[in-house]
Amino acid sequence: TPDRATECSCCGLGLVELKCPYLQRHCTLDELLLFLPECMEREESTGVVSLKTTHTYYYQVQTQMLVAKKNHCDFALWTTKAMFIESVYADAALHDEVVINCKTFFL
Repeated sequence: TPDRATECSCCGLGLVELKCPYLQRHCTLDELLLFLPECMEREESTGVVSLKTTHTYYYQVQTQMLVAKKNHCDFALWTTKAMFIESVYADAALHDEVVINCKTFFL
């Protein structure tokens, strides 16, 4: 389940998903990138950090948006030394794939 609902004038209603990785609780953002390479990546040319679309957290927030019928989710990863926030927007193609897979599995 999402951790919180949110609303703003530009994006409307959305969700918040907060992760607090215990083993990395004292890491900086650069250390998180080293210790969680499967989760986040830094774009070399711009330096922008983002959640990998292949990570389970990405699928989690996409599924939450699908079920809750929301268009965006603010994904946050918190440690005592860093706070990473990314607005993740609904991926219609992925949502279609999830629905097809659920129908195949459950019906």
